[in-house]
Amino acid sequence: MKNRLPKEYKQRTKIETVHYVIKRKFGDSIRSMNKINSRKEVIMKFLVYNIHRIIKENKNIINYFLKRISTRLIRYILNIVFT
Repeated sequence: MKNRLPKEYKQRTKIETVHYVIKRKFGDSIRSMNKINSRKEVIMKFLVYNIHRIIKENKNIINYFLKRISTRLIRYILNIVFT
């Protein structure tokens, strides 16, 4: 018998992972004393984290395609030169 977890639990795990990563990367303390500014600081940490993830993902995708294109281009050129 399989133990099936509800979808909410899986979402909670993802959220806790993101919180952990943000705390590790940007620190677990908030410097602002004012409630409004502290809320802004937390939002900014999440925005910076999301921007970092987008850049990282796009970099990996671009590198993958550049490698594929470059190897195909080299094969094509070598085929033309040596035939």
